[in-house]
Amino acid sequence: MPVSLPGAFRLKPLTLAGSRETCSDSATKWSAPYDTVMSDVSERGNAAMEAAQDAASSIEETLEDAIQQRPIAAVGLAIGLGFLIGVTWRR
Repeated sequence: MPVSLPGAFRLKPLTLAGSRETCSDSATKWSAPYDTVMSDVSERGNAAMEAAQDAASSIEETLEDAIQQRPIAAVGLAIGLGFLIGVTWRR
């Protein structure tokens, strides 16, 4: 014996056309926020990359200036660091 449900609980019969519209609406509804998030992430990644490149360039310029001003000290520092790395690597 079938049970009748009140009007609020009746299910609407699905048709293929209705399913397509529902899927299309869902895809549109979810793709917009996804695109926005991906765009924001991409912009932040590009900004971080530019900042890292600027920092590396700044360090490079500073090192070049220091080496040009004190070449003997720079060579001594390089030899000392090489020695420390070599001693540490042996152990």
